[in-house]
Amino acid sequence: MFLVASKMLEMESWEVMLGQLGMYFFTVMIGLFIHGFVVLQLIYFIVTRKLPFRYVGNLSEALATAFATSSRSVYSSRNKSGESRREREKRLLFEWRR
Repeated sequence: MFLVASKMLEMESWEVMLGQLGMYFFTVMIGLFIHGFVVLQLIYFIVTRKLPFRYVGNLSEALATAFATSSRSVYSSRNKSGESRREREKRLLFEWRR
């Protein structure tokens, strides 16, 4: 953090720095989008030979919480149904094997 802050203070043009930071942010977001919505879905399809839409639909609440907070609170939102972690793992394993 301090290394980044010192480099920011050394910069003469804040516009250039903010432009570079914006391009970095845009690049990271595009990479995450491609990874999450193309690569992972393709891996799921190859492994299970099923379309991933129902599986992703079941995870929509957890994914929304994960994107919104970037924290571990995603687990608490999935546990609102009263389902234990062990039951959830068994159900997901059973769905995967179908």
